[in-house]
Amino acid sequence: MPEPIYFTWRDGDDKTRHLGFMGDHLPDIAKAGDGGVYTGAVTAILCGAAKQVKVSYDATIRQLSEENKQIKEELRQLREQLEKRH
Repeated sequence: MPEPIYFTWRDGDDKTRHLGFMGDHLPDIAKAGDGGVYTGAVTAILCGAAKQVKVSYDATIRQLSEENKQIKEELRQLREQLEKRH
């Protein structure tokens, strides 16, 4: 995954940094033959990437939630064992 690129517009006095990307990193489907970029394809690619990130995020949350339940159960059992000894 390429790192984000920040740029400022050359033709203006506004020096605000904008987030962008390098067209070289795009799949061929998003590139026009003349070196241009199909913005609709870029949008579709970014939407697909966002969906993949969400799926991965959701899976991580489920996994962490399950691990949390297991740890809570182990702690409960340890507390019971300690209470029995005292």
